[in-house]
Amino acid sequence: MNKTLFIFIFLCVMGLMSLAGCSNKKEEASDLNTIPQSGNPSTVSSENPIALIDAGSEAIKGVVVDPTFTLSDGIDENGYWEGVRALDYVELFDYESVQINAEVVYISEDSIEQEINNLLNSFPDRKEITDRVVREGDLVNIDFVGSIDGVEFENLTTKGMGEDVIAGSSDFIDDFLTQIIGYKPGDIFNVEVTYPEEFGNDKLNGKDAVFVTTINYIVVETAAELNENFVTKNLSETYGWTTVAEMRESIRVGLRNRSMFDAVFQFFTTEAIVKSVPKQLMDYYVQSMFLDFKRDAENRGMAFEGFIGNNLDEVANNYFSDIREKAVYYLVNQAVAEDVGLSVSEADLKAYAFENIGSEDYLVLSAQIGLNYLKQVVLCQKVAQYIVDNAELI
Repeated sequence: MNKTLFIFIFLCVMGLMSLAGCSNKKEEASDLNTIPQSGNPSTVSSENPIALIDAGSEAIKGVVVDPTFTLSDGIDENGYWEGVRALDYVELFDYESVQINAEVVYISEDSIEQEINNLLNSFPDRKEITDRVVREGDLVNIDFVGSIDGVEFENLTTKGMGEDVIAGSSDFIDDFLTQIIGYKPGDIFNVEVTYPEEFGNDKLNGKDAVFVTTINYIVVETAAELNENFVTKNLSETYGWTTVAEMRESIRVGLRNRSMFDAVFQFFTTEAIVKSVPKQLMDYYVQSMFLDFKRDAENRGMAFEGFIGNNLDEVANNYFSDIREKAVYYLVNQAVAEDVGLSVSEADLKAYAFENIGSEDYLVLSAQIGLNYLKQVVLCQKVAQYIVDNAELI
C-alpha cells in the first residue's frame, strides 16, 4: 500500500493526526507470512465518564461487503455525513470548558527525543557480514524461489530483490526461518515447509513447498547519526523537512496534535451523551474495517474469504466496540462543528497538506483517500483545535 495512504487511513480513522515517528520502511507481505494480530491503543482515562445512551447497542446483522466502498462514501462536500444532522442525536454539552491535562499542549523534550530516536532507528546504518554462519536472532538478507509439486509460484519468490528476515523467528510459514540457521552467505539450499490446512489459499492449503534459498549476507545495524544530511536524505521527500530544527518543530507539533486528538477522542466517546447512532455510520465503519481486511488479504496473495472467514456478522461483532466508538466520535465531532458553525476552506486543506506532506497540493491526498473524506479529516482537526483552544488546562 502507498505509504502516505496507509498513514492517513490509520490516523484519520482513529481520529489522530501525527506523522511523527512513522517508519520509512515498507512492510511487504507474501504467502510466507502469518496473519498479524491487531490491537486498539488505549486512550486517556476520564474522571467522570457519562454512559452512552442507546449508542447503537444492537448487534450487527446481515453484513454484506460492498466491493465499491470508498472512504468518501456517505460524506458530503463539506465533510459532514450526508443527510445527518448530528445535533439530533447528540445532547449538547459544555464543550467550551473541557478540562484537559496540560501535558496535552506542552510536549516534553524527552518525548521529542524519543520520536527522533525512533526515526534514527528506522534508517540504520547497515553493515554486511559475509564471513560467518547465520545464528538465531540474526538479521539476514535472503533470496528464495518457492515451488509446489515442481511448479514455481509467483508469490513465493523474492524475484532476486533480497528480503531481510530474522533467523529463527516465526515471521514466515512453518519453521522456514529456523532452517536457515547454520548456513553462511553464499550458500544455496532447500527449505521445506508445509502450509496449514486452513491457510486461506486453495492452492496452498495443506501443501508441501520447497524453497530454493540463498543467504546473501548477515546484516548488522547501528543507529544513524542525526545531522542535516540524515534529514535531507531520508526525511525530506516524505515529510518535507530539510533541517534538524524543522524536524524537531514538526515532531513537537505532531506529538501535540496526537495528544490533543487522544484527549478529545476520549472525551467525545466517554463524556458526550449520544441518544442514538445513525445506522449509516455503523454501516460505514463496518465497510471501512472490511476494506482494510481486503487490502491485507491482497498484500498476502490470499482470497478475502479465506483471510477473514465466511461469517461476516461474527467478524463485525468481534470489533463491535471499536466500530461503535468510531461512529460515536465522528457523530459528536460533527455535532460540535454544526453548533459552532465550522467549515473547511481550501486554505484549510492547503495548510493541512503542507503540515503533513510538506506541500500545499492537497489533491495528492484527495486522489488517494477522496476529497470529501479529506475534508472530514480536516474538519475533525479544526474541532479538536477549537476544543483545546477553549479548554481549561489542569
